[in-house]
Amino acid sequence: MAILGAEKEAMANWSELPSDMLQLISKKLPELSDFIRFRAVCQKWRSFVPISDLPPLLPWLVIIPFPSNYKQHTIFYSLSSHKFFTTPDAPNDTFPRSSLRYLLLNSDSTLPSLFNPVTNHVVHLPPINIKFFDQVHSDGDSLFICRTSGNPYLEIFHWQLGAAKWGRIYVRDSADMLAYYKGFLFNVHKFKWITKVFEARTGEYVLEIPPPVWTSDFTGFNYLIKSSEGIFGVCRLLSASGKKDSFHVYRLNSENGIYEWTKVSNIGDCILLLDKFFGKGLSVSAKELGLKGNCIYFQGNQYVNGLRFTVFYRYDMKDNTVVEVAWLSEPFGSNWYWFVPSLQ
Repeated sequence: MAILGAEKEAMANWSELPSDMLQLISKKLPELSDFIRFRAVCQKWRSFVPISDLPPLLPWLVIIPFPSNYKQHTIFYSLSSHKFFTTPDAPNDTFPRSSLRYLLLNSDSTLPSLFNPVTNHVVHLPPINIKFFDQVHSDGDSLFICRTSGNPYLEIFHWQLGAAKWGRIYVRDSADMLAYYKGFLFNVHKFKWITKVFEARTGEYVLEIPPPVWTSDFTGFNYLIKSSEGIFGVCRLLSASGKKDSFHVYRLNSENGIYEWTKVSNIGDCILLLDKFFGKGLSVSAKELGLKGNCIYFQGNQYVNGLRFTVFYRYDMKDNTVVEVAWLSEPFGSNWYWFVPSLQ
């Protein structure tokens, strides 16, 4: 009995750890999910490690099984920790990303919602009679859903946070490659590569931007990505597996009211994250995430013993080199895209 009592007395009381030690440990947690579990241990740990001490919110991959009736929940994968996460509240019909750091769910053809897979918080949106749409864009507290509504019309649904209903406008244009930036929609037309600019809330035509000068470097944009510094158009030159892919990046510049696409060799603090399918992607700050900037993350496929793997690469724009970042086996036909987790 004396020995057992001594063992009990020697056991550590984890709730009594010093506050400075708790804060030191929390700063060593690289993954948001680990940070959440750490704060959930007890009230003291939670009080000494506030939300403001979040680790860098490194992007996740959202992997949607195919076909859509496949009995499996949406999977989240962290490239930083190489961990998989699942949540029963994110159905398979999650639509590729809203940049509000929420996922847009459209399980009901008339009642869409915004879902945060980290907190399970749901924002129910007003009814909307639409099931399929082409692209989703957001800026602050505004959400735009775009779809082609009979050639050559582009239908735009607009929702302001707190509004009881959607606004809807029609633009006489087709939806090729869209980016939303500072209240305007930039629509790049494939093959001609001209960029038409519209006021997002009214659909009013503003101007037309000519394509970059056609050279061996410019073969047309494969991705159109909004960043804090503007809009990037990305040309991807494909190789068999991705190991030898190369990229040319153009920035949409404006000077004295004149817009033009300018080729750049340095995107500074930006990291461009390219989705699986052409057209879409994310831009994040390298400094905020503690990663190397001036890079492009993309995917290719490799086969080992007849099995297909998705390989993620990082392209360094400074020296045009490609390095492997991670390997991921995926269900055949799966769709995936980038998502930045958040506790907000």
